[in-house]
Amino acid sequence: MTTRYRGNNKKVYFTGHSNGSMMCYRLANEIPNKIAAIAPNAGAFQMKTAYTPARNVPVMHIHSLQDENARYLGGKSKNYLLTGLDNVPVDSCLNVVASRAGCTALKQTVATYPLYTIYKWASCTDANFRCYYT
Repeated sequence: MTTRYRGNNKKVYFTGHSNGSMMCYRLANEIPNKIAAIAPNAGAFQMKTAYTPARNVPVMHIHSLQDENARYLGGKSKNYLLTGLDNVPVDSCLNVVASRAGCTALKQTVATYPLYTIYKWASCTDANFRCYYT
């Protein structure tokens, strides 16, 4: 795609909602050197292989505590009988991503608002790594 449209591999970003969010993590895992960052929304890891990308891809994860399908705290989705999807807790996914970047601190609260909270990980050995989510 970058060849056909004269794109720059260093400026390719992926975002996706629900299943698309899960695809973001898969792309970060499988083609990390071809993308700049991912912004998954309402989904977590659903991969058959471990998350071990050759490069730490920056992540901006967006998720609602009220999501009944891709549950923030993990567990069976509201539509489990239809999808068979058992969700992994979002924090456990992002802890894996952060630990791969050498982050030693647990998530820290950046700001709290009436309807959402912004968190980040710090003390990372990979200076280019950033992981925020709400």
